[in-house]
Amino acid sequence: MVLVRSRFALLAFTLAVTSASAADNAPMHPVASGAAAAVADSDAPFVMAVRFLVREGLENDFIAAMADPRDQTAKESGNLAYELSVDPSNARSFLLYEKWENVAALDSHLKQPYLVKLGGALGDLLSEPPSIAYYVPVD
Repeated sequence: MVLVRSRFALLAFTLAVTSASAADNAPMHPVASGAAAAVADSDAPFVMAVRFLVREGLENDFIAAMADPRDQTAKESGNLAYELSVDPSNARSFLLYEKWENVAALDSHLKQPYLVKLGGALGDLLSEPPSIAYYVPVD
């Protein structure tokens, strides 16, 4: 599991998302690189769970910011699941469950314009950097 915990890390995460290029020959996105390092087979399906803690009073803004990326991601080749959930005991805590066909599909996703736009909005909405965990299916 990879945890990102400082304001500097939030800035780095936001910059990584906002500076990603959609060009095929662009280097791998840092979050996709993290997935490649975490999973044994980067050509196999895997799950990425991203936890967000939203600033108090900005929960609806966060949900609104996630709407277009959620809808667009559902259409992407290689995306097997993309679901945003809220903690029923803490309305500021959200979990984004993502399932990808492989690391290359995640890398392509992270370079899409709607994700770049989302990355720019997250810094103002989150009270702490997101935490990211990677999982692989159990045979």
